Amino acid sequence: MTSQLPTYAEWRAQQDASLREAREAGEAVCHPLEGQPDEAWQRHYEGFVALMRAFDTPSTTR
Repeated sequence: MTSQLPTYAEWRAQQDASLREAREAGEAVCHPLEGQPDEAWQRHYEGFVALMRAFDTPSTTR
């Protein structure tokens, strides 16, 4: 459900933590938004939320 979606700050922290953990484990990883302004990250997050909401339909079965 969308009520369980992370806030932008939580989502961004998760993204940064995932990258950091992978690098600490020796993996060669990158994110397409690294080095981009915060506005680009915000747009990406807003798209993520819109996509999640598009698939969040109330259950008709009980």
